[in-house]
Amino acid sequence: GQQELGLDVLQHEGGELSVSRVKEGLVEQWNSAHRERKVQIGDRIVEVNGQGGTSSELVSLIKGTTSTLNLLIRRFYEFAVCIAGEGKLGIDVGFTATSMKILTVNAEGV
Repeated sequence: GQQELGLDVLQHEGGELSVSRVKEGLVEQWNSAHRERKVQIGDRIVEVNGQGGTSSELVSLIKGTTSTLNLLIRRFYEFAVCIAGEGKLGIDVGFTATSMKILTVNAEGV
């Protein structure tokens, strides 16, 4: 029979699909064999079999795959930045319900 993928994912505004849990299944087997490139909580799935899309479309592509599944995954990095100074920061940002994304960094700014 068909094996379970072994992933729980979260669908975010703006089309992002992030890994929320790795369970028993194909991904756990991949992680055991590829420790230096293992799938981790917070990783973003951005393409399924070469196709991008909204989070709902990506989930549909995963569920509709009956043979080889190729996932393009980007690592999520969280870091703190402390900027000292007065005036404009020189960045443009976008917001969702749970996050802020830096869209552009301008030449002028602190």
